[in-house]
Amino acid sequence: MDLRPLTNKEIGKIDEHVAERGFNDNLLEKAGRRISGLNWQGKVIKISDRLGTGIVHYLRHVVAGNEWSAGTTLEEYYDSISQVVRDKQTKILISRYSGELQVGFTREAGKYAGAKSSGLFFF
Repeated sequence: MDLRPLTNKEIGKIDEHVAERGFNDNLLEKAGRRISGLNWQGKVIKISDRLGTGIVHYLRHVVAGNEWSAGTTLEEYYDSISQVVRDKQTKILISRYSGELQVGFTREAGKYAGAKSSGLFFF
């Protein structure tokens, strides 16, 4: 394979693309066990409920997981992810999950850390 390291400009394009797009809440994901029983928009979530991908991640990591600061809203969660992705200190990883390539971002949680944060964000 004729591979070369990505340039800073190419990495910047990846950062901006992900930071601008964020989660696509038109893509639905099964709620699962971690958020079943939570109340979302006046409805108790069941394992089999299908919600937008960003909403599922928000409920898992912010509401149920307490990984973000208490009281973080969905909009603040989306904004914090965008800020972390744009931060030049954030590390970018490329991996394969279930046969699909994915881009991941990791950085110290800093001001966003909640009570049960590991101290690192990975998304």
